[in-house]
Amino acid sequence: MPKKALLLSQLTLKDPDFTPANLTQASSASDQASAQTKQASTQTKSAHEVFQATWIDPANNQTIEGFFKRVTTPADREDNYPILLVKYDVAISVFMRMWLGDTAAEDMLVFDDQDGQIIGSFSRSLPDYKPMASYESPLAADEQEPEIVNPTTVETLLEHNVARLLTAEWGIGNPDVHPYNISIKGTGSVLDYDECLPHRTLIIKGGDGLIKWVEARLLNKPQKLVEEDLHSFPVLSKGHERKHWPTQWIPGNLNIEKQFQSYETFRKLATTSHVRMKLKSGMEVSFQEQMFESLLTMLLTYDPDMLHARLFEYLGDLPLDFMTLPEIKREALCASNPVLFNEGTDKASFVDHMIKEFQQQYDELYRVVVFYKGFKLEDGAAAPVVSFIDFLRNRPSARKKSIAWAKEQNNTFSFSEAAQFNSDKMEDRYAQVWRDAHLMQFLVLWHKLKDLVMKVAEYLRIKAVIDFPDSSLRISDGITATGQVIKSLADLLRGLDVAVDADPDPNSNVAKGFKLLIDFIFKLTQASEKYFNSPSRMLNLEANEDYCDQLLSLPKQYYINIRTCWSSTDWFKNFSRLVREMETLHGHLRLDLHRYSDDDELSAPVKLDYNALLRRSHLDSEVVKTFIHVFFDWANHNPREQLIWQISKIKDEYEKPLLTLKMPALLSANAEVKIHNPLKCRYRGPEITAYLKDVEHREDVNGANILAYVLSTGKCTTTSLNTNIIANILPFVLRWRRGFGGIDNVNLMSLDNALSGNNINYVYYTQKLVEYVHGAEQFTHMYSHLSQMNFNKAMYRWVNGIERERFLTLITKALIEYEPENNPTASYWTATYGFFRTKVRSITHATIGGTESRREAVLGYLQEQRLSNAGILGSIFKEGGIEEPTVVAGVTVTSRPLNLCLFDLIFEEMKQDMSANLGNMNTNPAFAIISKIDKANSKNYLHFTSFKEYAKQYCNELIEQGQQQDIEDEPEFEWIDFTTAM
Repeated sequence: MPKKALLLSQLTLKDPDFTPANLTQASSASDQASAQTKQASTQTKSAHEVFQATWIDPANNQTIEGFFKRVTTPADREDNYPILLVKYDVAISVFMRMWLGDTAAEDMLVFDDQDGQIIGSFSRSLPDYKPMASYESPLAADEQEPEIVNPTTVETLLEHNVARLLTAEWGIGNPDVHPYNISIKGTGSVLDYDECLPHRTLIIKGGDGLIKWVEARLLNKPQKLVEEDLHSFPVLSKGHERKHWPTQWIPGNLNIEKQFQSYETFRKLATTSHVRMKLKSGMEVSFQEQMFESLLTMLLTYDPDMLHARLFEYLGDLPLDFMTLPEIKREALCASNPVLFNEGTDKASFVDHMIKEFQQQYDELYRVVVFYKGFKLEDGAAAPVVSFIDFLRNRPSARKKSIAWAKEQNNTFSFSEAAQFNSDKMEDRYAQVWRDAHLMQFLVLWHKLKDLVMKVAEYLRIKAVIDFPDSSLRISDGITATGQVIKSLADLLRGLDVAVDADPDPNSNVAKGFKLLIDFIFKLTQASEKYFNSPSRMLNLEANEDYCDQLLSLPKQYYINIRTCWSSTDWFKNFSRLVREMETLHGHLRLDLHRYSDDDELSAPVKLDYNALLRRSHLDSEVVKTFIHVFFDWANHNPREQLIWQISKIKDEYEKPLLTLKMPALLSANAEVKIHNPLKCRYRGPEITAYLKDVEHREDVNGANILAYVLSTGKCTTTSLNTNIIANILPFVLRWRRGFGGIDNVNLMSLDNALSGNNINYVYYTQKLVEYVHGAEQFTHMYSHLSQMNFNKAMYRWVNGIERERFLTLITKALIEYEPENNPTASYWTATYGFFRTKVRSITHATIGGTESRREAVLGYLQEQRLSNAGILGSIFKEGGIEEPTVVAGVTVTSRPLNLCLFDLIFEEMKQDMSANLGNMNTNPAFAIISKIDKANSKNYLHFTSFKEYAKQYCNELIEQGQQQDIEDEPEFEWIDFTTAM
């Protein structure tokens, strides 16, 4: 049994009707008595069986009061507190007490004396706990402490530092913060953790009834931490509201009984968060100060080794043992995280399991808080919020407060030495937080240096060999260390030397300066990679000083030589400005100066120079790349139904006729003649209409995929539908992004200026968006990059699987359709027309480079006996046109290209084989894409660059190679012999 756990016999229950013997049984008869016990409780109102109880601590003979919560099994009326949830409950209690100390309720396991099984948990009473007023239990007329139960002023919430409680509940992802689970009396306190880490606990907990049905469909989702929450904390951002939260007018599960009576006071914290208020104690403080101080304490107190030691004292060597849950819960847990939940981890250490759970939660908190860029809304009631680095820089005392608090906790709790806070580790963690919070400033500087490199490279006509990342400065969810970000930049720079060697005059001053600049950036990135990749235990003052010294010494090594090469150029002026920015970064980053400096105003301005970024053209590649990412972020944040309506409206307006004329009544009643713009291509209307109607009811298709699908086909001209969509949506995207602040807005400032001057090149932006859509792997729609690959792969697999004779028949039919005059049964006029067409082709090919007949070349491919079917098809498709013939006044004036003729025949035959299920095609995942496509939209795949690229890969494939490739490279699909299948 763990050190900090209880036996059931140690408990004394205050309810005389119940004994330890009948508590071990699942009994619905206990409902009434347990309800009476819950009503008598001043600490909590629970949905579980909770009994007031006491036990005597043998260490000091002190009576400990609290509440016993019985474990449930599938035999109970509600199996909402199984053993695994009990263990999670206790583990989360340990974690929350690491952040909040003894103001977070302490939960302990309770074991049965007879069989040693977990029988429930004991939650220690909180001495100052006083539940808050709710709609169900409003403020009583005789309440002795009305302002504690129902705070009416922001000053009250600041006096009791409610920010500590709210940031901890937010950080652990608790969706169930209702009036019975939180108290502001004294220093405040929280309890009830069985829904924290909801992406696991809500699965384990389960539930029935109408309320649970609503929660399961609307609320039981991972409570992802996002920086937008900090823009208006404690009011959470749209889409991240929780089931119960102090600022919510209506609880997320519509349970109005648990509405905070003081929710309006809590909401005022968001609009006044920047205002320092004088409290009764005489101290002046703002909610933002308390919020960031609490978040810093949460970041610094986290120590995996210390947490492991604490968890072991409460949970010992118990296994995870999740396979004892009902099957539906087991499967849901495995689906939520196959790494943490599988057959191999079932009997593994539960403590080790929770360390991984908490590490993931901490990493998410770390990314959101440390890289928080602040928020300021130009127009509106929202309070401006400083960035986290501004808070650190202007409040050096916050570090001292956090470490001092941790030392006090060591004196309060009776933990082993390994389970106590280590002030040296906290200092190291602060050095890491301080370093990482400066990452954004470094990245801004690095991208400016990169811009200078690209400008000089363009002048030297050096071919670009590197695809630099955009400067949206987003930290992805996969990043767990800032060194990963810097390393990716260093890896990119290693290829620049190849580009320099391509200069026609490597000895020119421009080229020499260019090489010096590249060497300078490379050494700066190397030094930065070493510093940002150092573990926290090595981030002492010396490591910080070494890096800061390099920020000053590196420019000194290169400045004079670069000036000699570029003395009177704008490049050198730009470089000089960037050197000054490095000096600013050096001043900001000096940890030794910061640790011993005095506090300053929280909103002291950031000393960064964005002038170079602001003067960029809106066609600059970084501006465009940033917009592309913001564009699809907007699509995902926008309500789907609104996005679908918006696209439909744009399409309908685009297809509206230029003029509608009513016919005379004598000719036809209610008839109209519609005259359309001849420059607009309206052939995509029916397909898009059908698609939008289909996705209306498909919640699995997000906004980004909807827009990507629509943009995947069609043209990018001034009058195209794609361009019209971008022109109409772009202003909404920019307006939406302005509401968040941050570096993205700086990058998009030039685009904003172009919009205000009505000077945006919409065709260029449409082309870039369409290029991105065709190549990005994030999309999953029918025309996505993955779908293109799957389609081409299926087509070549099918061709390789049919008889040679059948394949040759298809090519012969295509050649006859391509040149009907070669048909043995062709008429005299067809043969004559073909003769003159051949002559015209020969003349145009010799004079202006027109296309000759492809017949001879194709027949030559057919003579190559060793070429596989796929090899012949690739040889044909790698060349030639794909456009439909031109029709004027209903008369076809150009012939169909061979590729189009052959493609249509192949697709038709594939669909026929699918219908007949030859070779079990319908059940083979290799051909799943074919079943989703019809003849009309299949032709879109011809226009993607992947069509030609795939053909080039197969054009030289031999029969033996094709068979071997299919066996070795694609083992997940069996080879299909359509000859046998037929």
